[in-house]
Amino acid sequence: MNITVLDNILPPRLENELYSAMTHPDTPWQYSGATYGDENTTLKPNEVEEAQYSHVAFFEGDATYLWPLFHTPLYFLEKELGTVITNIQRCKVNCLSATPKYDANKNHPVHSDRKDNGWLSAIYYVSDGDGDTIFTDIEYPSTKDYNIVKRVSPKKGRFVVFPSKLYHASSPTSVNRRIAANYVIQFNGERNL
Repeated sequence: MNITVLDNILPPRLENELYSAMTHPDTPWQYSGATYGDENTTLKPNEVEEAQYSHVAFFEGDATYLWPLFHTPLYFLEKELGTVITNIQRCKVNCLSATPKYDANKNHPVHSDRKDNGWLSAIYYVSDGDGDTIFTDIEYPSTKDYNIVKRVSPKKGRFVVFPSKLYHASSPTSVNRRIAANYVIQFNGERNL
């Protein structure tokens, strides 16, 4: 289970355009009462659930006007990893806001992005912030208790790439906006990070 962190692979101008697009007052966001599942999800003692806003820039062929902008970072990811993306399932941009539930020792419910082999997830942090992304020692379909094996802090311009079956989660934030784009992709052939 490899988790690869890549910093500063995008030009600063592109980083700023992505940030400006997602903080523009006309950008459409959809409210969700939970970060994963619904508000009635059974939580483990170290988990907390809260609302977030999402913008699905791309999902299985359907795209919003922001997809051409959010598609561009993938070219830099391909170059950095020395491979070619052959399939894109989705690009969903999430925005968390400061919350009274903030606790640096808690995380949102863990989940996998896909349940089948051969897919990778790539999180691109649009903004700086706190509210680490946590990664566990289990992947789908395991239901056992998990241990956190890695934490990645949100940093504008940072990518983190990992197998889509790996259980992971965001964490509550104390900043005004924690914005991250989550891509689910396939590479040409088997890709070991």
